Amino acid sequence: MLSIEVPSHFIYEPFYSKEERMLEVDAKNGRSFFAYDILYDVHKETKTPWRDVQKDIRPFFEKWETQKEELHMLFSQRKAKKAAPYMKQAAAMYISLLFWINGQPVRRLNQLQEDIADLTYKPINCAERLMFLLQRVSSYQSYIQLTELFNELRKQYAKMLIFHKK
Repeated sequence: MLSIEVPSHFIYEPFYSKEERMLEVDAKNGRSFFAYDILYDVHKETKTPWRDVQKDIRPFFEKWETQKEELHMLFSQRKAKKAAPYMKQAAAMYISLLFWINGQPVRRLNQLQEDIADLTYKPINCAERLMFLLQRVSSYQSYIQLTELFNELRKQYAKMLIFHKK
């Protein structure tokens, strides 16, 4: 297992805080939010999924489909507290995918809304909707919002692939 101190511009609730600021790569239960992005920021020597989006992005959408079912089950059983860590993981994956399909890593979380505004491929009102769900990460409404954001991001991904084939 590799532990790295998270750079200050990635300290952002609900993912990392000043008290919990360690990225634990390859840890089963560790904090590994934005692992590719942080490792790239710190070392510049890591896998870069944003450079080959045709090949490297699809597995993350497939992972979301599995997570979505697990989250649905937890929320249907009214186990919101148990769902919270999975929601954080799914939200982090969504943010990464959002930037990756735009050909770039997540550079910082402390100015996320501004950075999302500069992206070409994104759902409508993406930043506002994302801020809503990050503030209420364990709520059922956030799960519904995240599901819709993933559906719309998949469409943006398809649009990006079409434009890049021309």
